[in-house]
Amino acid sequence: MKYQDNDFDEIDEMLFKYFKEKQEVPQETQNIIKNMNYNVKRNNFGIRKIAIIILAITTLTTGGVFAQNIVSFFKNIFSLSSININNDSVVDAIEKDNYIQNVNSKFIKINNDYKIKIDYLMLDDINLYIVFSLHSAKDLGENYRMAVNYLNIKDENQNVIYSYTEENEVKTVKGSKKIDCTNAKEKKELVFIYSKEYPKMKQLNISFTRVILYDEKNPDKNVIKIDCDCNFKIDVAEKFINRENIEFHNFENTDDIEIKKCIINNTGMYIILNAKDYISSKEIYIGEDSYKGTEMIIDSNGGQDECILQFDVNKNEVEERKEISLKINDKILKIKE
Repeated sequence: MKYQDNDFDEIDEMLFKYFKEKQEVPQETQNIIKNMNYNVKRNNFGIRKIAIIILAITTLTTGGVFAQNIVSFFKNIFSLSSININNDSVVDAIEKDNYIQNVNSKFIKINNDYKIKIDYLMLDDINLYIVFSLHSAKDLGENYRMAVNYLNIKDENQNVIYSYTEENEVKTVKGSKKIDCTNAKEKKELVFIYSKEYPKMKQLNISFTRVILYDEKNPDKNVIKIDCDCNFKIDVAEKFINRENIEFHNFENTDDIEIKKCIINNTGMYIILNAKDYISSKEIYIGEDSYKGTEMIIDSNGGQDECILQFDVNKNEVEERKEISLKINDKILKIKE
């Protein structure tokens, strides 16, 4: 098998280079290989080839220096701390539970100079993360970044998950983050979309009609607009379709705060509420532990904000709990099963 760049994504390339430089396959990986049934010749490269496949699945949980490099790789992609958003609970789920889908779709050719694909996906009840990767025929400036415009997302039943149009009835919050690339001909962008409720979808149909390249330090000059007709159909991973959560149903409300939903899933705890006043602080108490939250305003109407509060709490921390205390500004509200 000859190594070719276009046969590998970033993880494949990282794994390939790792084993190419090592004389020994890690003992943990060898132990897994010995217990496998396979019909390939047991030569050195054959074992390494199998090890690459196995390690691509298990490396996030087996530890070691190489696993730390993988963790750093995903932190660079999915952490939003560089744009002042705390999504530690999402990053933790990706690191610890491999809560990510390696899509690595085929490139769609936009024109003779550009092609685009989707690398990774993460989906739960509240979050949708999509990593877009653009390849250019020529080097792009270091300060250039990519934007996907006129984005529409539907499920397998053509239900609207996200739409760029103002007529969109699905209330969402959309943002993006530039992903650093070592290849001067590549640009990558993480698009994240928050919703108060995503259904359990089997397929995502992602379409857009324009890609823009712009200098983030001088965004009004030398803008490259690329009109296109891009459509990706992605079969959603079983772990996202069959995701489980814990939901609380009994809420204590006030005249200016109405709790509508409290859910805990793989990526954290989320509380959806309506608030008439500005939320200056948000904190929850689970037993003797307290957690500060992050707020996202998903809709504003008639002097009232609909918000999503996110807390870095996993399911194990609340499974045996019957009650949670939510502190909003100076008010403490009870949330019960």
